Amino acid sequence: MSSTNIYIPSFDQTQDLIWHDYVYEPMSKEDILKEQDTKVGGWFGWRNGMYGRTTSDKQKVAVSKAMKGKKKWYKIECNWKAMHGKDNPRAQSCIIDGAEYETVTKAAEATGIHRTTISHRCKSDNPKFTSYLYK
Repeated sequence: MSSTNIYIPSFDQTQDLIWHDYVYEPMSKEDILKEQDTKVGGWFGWRNGMYGRTTSDKQKVAVSKAMKGKKKWYKIECNWKAMHGKDNPRAQSCIIDGAEYETVTKAAEATGIHRTTISHRCKSDNPKFTSYLYK
């Protein structure tokens, strides 16, 4: 059995070291801060293998050809035709200033107010928007 040399720092040295590529390597303070900034959420910034590079048209064509005919690992089951308008099971009717609308989108078209604004106002506890209600 062969022994491998693994660098194990003493407790005092760990202040300036960070776990990096499965071994402890001395890093500068700037590198440590940069590493900590990119740790949240995955492979962003300089840790991403494609960071600073662009994808060529040749590469896009090659990937497209390679993926043709392959099945996706996930399956989407949805009746998209039923997901529009008042027939949508998730559609919410609302009342704005006493006028009743079948959907938030129809209310937005009638009032000229964006649908997300109407939705936020219906959910709001602000006294200015007491006339905005979900039915």
